[in-house]
Amino acid sequence: MTEVAAGGGAPGPGPSHASRHPPRHTRKEQAALDWSFRTLRALPDLRYLPHLTRHVRALNLSSNALLKLNGLEHLPALESLNVSSNRLVRLDLSQNVNLTTLDASHNSLMAIAGLGGCIRLAHLSLAHNCVSNVEGLDAQRCLETLDLSHNACETLGDISLCARLTHVNVSHNAIASLFGASYKLPNALRVLNLGNNELIDVVEIKHLAACANLVSLVLRGNPLFAFAAACGFEPRAVVAFVMPRLAALDDEGTSTATWSLRARTVLFRNDAGEPCP
Repeated sequence: MTEVAAGGGAPGPGPSHASRHPPRHTRKEQAALDWSFRTLRALPDLRYLPHLTRHVRALNLSSNALLKLNGLEHLPALESLNVSSNRLVRLDLSQNVNLTTLDASHNSLMAIAGLGGCIRLAHLSLAHNCVSNVEGLDAQRCLETLDLSHNACETLGDISLCARLTHVNVSHNAIASLFGASYKLPNALRVLNLGNNELIDVVEIKHLAACANLVSLVLRGNPLFAFAAACGFEPRAVVAFVMPRLAALDDEGTSTATWSLRARTVLFRNDAGEPCP
C-alpha cells in the first residue's frame, strides 16, 4: 500500500496527551494524516478531535505498537488505512464502511475478522501475519487484490463471493493441495501467486484448469520441481499443457518458453505424433 502523505502535527504517546494538545491541521492536511513511527500504543480519543473526524480520508498508523484500533469509528470518511508493522491481534473496522484500501501486514493476526462492514474494500494486504484459514471475506464483494503471503494457510479458502477479485497472493504459506480451487476461486481471477508452498505433485494443477481468466501463475519454490526433476520431466510443460490459456508461468511468457513449446508439440503424444487420450 502506498504511504499516506504527512499531515501536520502528530499525537502524543497516548489518548490523554492527544486530547489535551490536539494537532493543528489545515483543511488540505485533514484529508491525509501520517502518524507512523510514533511509538503509539493506543489511538488518541478522536471524539475530542472533531475538526479531523469529518475530513480524514487516509490515515497512516504504520510502525507503531498498537494492539487495538479502537476509535476509528469516529473517522466516517476514512478510505485508506495503513496499520502495518504494529502488534495487532485482531481488526475491528466494521463501522468504516467507506474503507477501500487496507494494509494490515506485519502484525499478529490469527484470522480474517472484523471487516464485515467494509463492503467497499478493494485492496487488502494481510501479508506477514499468522492467518491459517482464508475465510471471512464473504462481505467483500468489491475486493480486487488480496495479499495473504507469508502466513500459515494450509489450503485454499472459499473466496468465490469476491466476484471482482483479480489478483491473489498466497505465496509463502503451507498449501499442499489445490483441491476445490475450481469453485473456491472467483471467475475473475487473473493472477495467482502460489510460490513457496508445499505443493509436491504437479497433478494438483488440474484443479486450476477451470479458472478461465487465469493468465499468470507463480509456482516457483514448491517441492514439485524437485520431485519432477527426480522423475525426469519438466513440470512447467505439464502446467502449460493443462492450462493452455496461461500467458505467464513464474514470470516467464509461455508463448516463447522452450518448455511451453514442448507441451504443445511433444508432451502426451504417441510415437505417431497424435495426442494421447
